[in-house]
Amino acid sequence: MEEKTRYVGSVRFYKNMLLLVIALLVLTLTVVSLYYHHRYRQAIDLLEQEYNASVESILNLDSDPLAYQTLYEDFYAPQVYNATERVSGMAYLTFDGGPSENTAAILEILAREGVSATFFVNGNLTNDPGYDDLLRAIVAGGHTLGLGSWSNDPAAIYASVEAYLADMSTLYTYIEETTGVQPSVFRFAGGSINSYDAGIYHELLAEMVRRGFVPYDWNLSADGGAGSTRLSAEELVLHVEDALTGLDRAIVLLHDDGTHSTTVEALPGIIALLKERAFSVSALTHEIKPVLFAYSN
Repeated sequence: MEEKTRYVGSVRFYKNMLLLVIALLVLTLTVVSLYYHHRYRQAIDLLEQEYNASVESILNLDSDPLAYQTLYEDFYAPQVYNATERVSGMAYLTFDGGPSENTAAILEILAREGVSATFFVNGNLTNDPGYDDLLRAIVAGGHTLGLGSWSNDPAAIYASVEAYLADMSTLYTYIEETTGVQPSVFRFAGGSINSYDAGIYHELLAEMVRRGFVPYDWNLSADGGAGSTRLSAEELVLHVEDALTGLDRAIVLLHDDGTHSTTVEALPGIIALLKERAFSVSALTHEIKPVLFAYSN
């Protein structure tokens, strides 16, 4: 009895109790984590099923065409919609808002690092000196040219489906005439879910997919989603590092415009980080399954 009393009050007793508490805590956290991971996967599977069903219904549309479907007969992607490829371990750098005075430096870094990227370009800069040359340089560097918007005026382009098609077809035609490339990927200005397109989003998505274009939002923003133009290069890299946790593929939002001057400074560090995390860095193509805010990634 004396031995037992000494054990209960001993240092060894408290150490064992601490180990038991830690073991129970770890076990509890593991069970909870597995439970929520299972629920998360169920939700992801359900969302992907809904997305696939939506795309299938769009592509097999047998009803009479809507009025806007007869507009801009040359505004079609060079392929039918078949964006099903989803490969783990891939990272896709995407640049919005350009080309700009930063584009040449961005292209130099990408060439030096041996990686390709995607540029969702705007058309409101066509009067800037060198704009056409930068478009051609993007193509010559083996990168993907994607559609951003012609006017970069969300209130105007989201006024109606017809307005959106007019804006995007103008940009599409300009890119084709300038570079010989027919873009097949696009990004909704401001992202697919924004304060301007709420009433017509599903119609826009359906019509662009019907025309063969593949939409891409992002699941990782270098500025943390804040849109700040004042973040340092170090802060941009840290945002990417933090957001990579748990991702098995990444579509990274970066900005190629004059207001985001630190993009160029941060880019080598971002590429190095992605490579350290065993990501292959490549450009988007029309075969790659989209990331959309309304659906799973």
